[in-house]
Amino acid sequence: MCSALCTAHPGPSTRRWARVGIAAQVIFVASWLAAASWQGPRYRVLAHSISEMYARTAPHPTFLLIVFTLCGAATILFALRSVWPALAGFFLAHAMRRAPGRRAWAWPARWTAVLFLALGAASVLEVLGDHPGAGSALG
Repeated sequence: MCSALCTAHPGPSTRRWARVGIAAQVIFVASWLAAASWQGPRYRVLAHSISEMYARTAPHPTFLLIVFTLCGAATILFALRSVWPALAGFFLAHAMRRAPGRRAWAWPARWTAVLFLALGAASVLEVLGDHPGAGSALG
């Protein structure tokens, strides 16, 4: 029997957030490509960054600002929904600490969750380290 945190059989909420996350990425790319068409003859997609399309002097920057913000929020919500089972280890450890027969398992549950989150953060930092612009910002 699956609990509320079981991910083996995703429920309707998980599927809905997966669809929202995928749609956000498609809308992000579509809005970026559409905005490139109205930037004028000086803007070249391969030569200029995406940030220049919503600069103060760019045509219609508010459209991109709103779309990018909403797509970013949808992606963050999808990501949080996806990592919820990993965060459940902290809540599980807290509950185990209060249960008399399970106190001995609270410490391993908490540190296993910490290990998984640290490995996830290390993989993100490794990817950023391979990127020439982002890696230099990390030191």
